[in-house]
This record gives sequence, structure tokens and C-alpha cells, in this order.
Amino acid sequence: METDAQPTQPNPKRRWFYPTPGRLLVVLLALEGILLLSERFQWIPTGWSVLIASASVGITIVLMLLWFIFALIFHWRFQFSIRSLLLLTVIVAILCSWITMELKWAREQKELVQTLKKRYVFVEYNYEMNSNGIRIQGTIPPVPTWLQKVFGDDFFGTVANVNFTSKETIFDTALNRNLTYFSNVHVTDYDLKPLEGLKELKYLHLEKTKVTDDDLVHLEGLNQLKLLVLTDTKVTGEGVRKLKKALPNCKIEH
Repeated sequence: METDAQPTQPNPKRRWFYPTPGRLLVVLLALEGILLLSERFQWIPTGWSVLIASASVGITIVLMLLWFIFALIFHWRFQFSIRSLLLLTVIVAILCSWITMELKWAREQKELVQTLKKRYVFVEYNYEMNSNGIRIQGTIPPVPTWLQKVFGDDFFGTVANVNFTSKETIFDTALNRNLTYFSNVHVTDYDLKPLEGLKELKYLHLEKTKVTDDDLVHLEGLNQLKLLVLTDTKVTGEGVRKLKKALPNCKIEH
């Protein structure tokens, strides 16, 4: 007896918007990349990018666990491949490295600020100043109190203003990430070289110092500089004109 063989129906192709664990992890990786960029370009207040990334990873893992449990109960399709596992490993590894770096930076900055204050150096954080560089009285980090207690002030703020009230020069790369002001700095002919790494520096006061024309070469790469005060220095008009060519957007007071 002959029977007609029923043709095998191919599995329907999943649409691009069909949710799967792998696709969810790809979205999470993209979000983590965007948050990393926000940290670099300061789109989000200091410290919040890594916390949002941590919350996103934690929520995603919990959702996937619940998804797996419901899949077992209701016989839903749940496919977690080796590729998805490797992707999750990469996401968690990036997050752990990021958190470690942020905590290390906050610890180093805290230690440095404590050292500066012991030497009667006035230090201000970015959240203590408005967009015009004016200090806001009584300002605290814009975070909940419990987060501030867990991570500390230095996790949510970066040093934005350093005012050396004594005649000693202190430069440290730990202040490099978001330093915008250097006020009343006492320098010698040798001391300007450490400023080359402060690429975010916007305001620099060098009045009543021993700076000369030759020292200004160390400032030519500071493209973010908006104001440079050189009154009562050994800098000549020719040195100012040369620096102005390198920094056309910088106002130089001489």
C-alpha cells in the first residue's frame, strides 16, 4: 500500500525582532559601549555610567534566569548557546574591569586630595562649580546619601580646581582626568612640562611666576584651554603671539 509522503516543513525563520538570549546580550553589549563613551565624553555625571552599566547587567541576568525558569514550566523555547555564554563572559569582564578602574581612580584621587589639603592647597570638585567656574556654596555630590556612603565623594566627582596658596609646585597625573583649573601656580622654568598631559585643562593662572617664552611650548597641545593668565611673568609679546597661533581659541592675558 502506497502512501503519499508528507513533505517536511522547514522551521520558520525567526524575525529580526524575535527576542532570544543572544540578541538580548548583543543589546546589552551595545549599551555598555555607549555608557563607556558617555564616561569618556562626560555625557553623564561622573560615576553614574558604571553604576547604570552594573544595574543593566544585573537586571539582564535576573531576567534571563526568570526566562529560563518560565521556559521550563511552560515549555517555551530557550536556547542559550556557547556563543551567548562567551558574549556574557565578555560583558561581565568589561564591567568588572571598569568598576575596578573607577574604584582605583577614586581611591588615588582621595589620597591625593588629602595630601594637597595638608599642604594648604585649595581643592574644588566639578560638582562644586557651575559652568562658568564659579563655586556653588554647600554643594554635595548629586547622588543619594547611601551611594555616597558606599562609594565616597571621589567616586562621583573629579577635581576641577586646584589653587596653590603656598609657593610649592605639585603636579600629579592623578588629577589628569577632568582637571579644568590651575590657579595661582608657582612654577619655575622646569615645571610646566607636567602640564602637557592635562588635555582637559581650560583655565590656567600663571601670574607672578618665572615662566618664559621657552616654557610656553609645553602649553601648545592644550587645545581645550580657554583662558591663560601670564601677567607679571617673563613672557614677551612675541611669545604670546606664537602661543596664540597654536591656541587660537584661548584668551591670553599678558
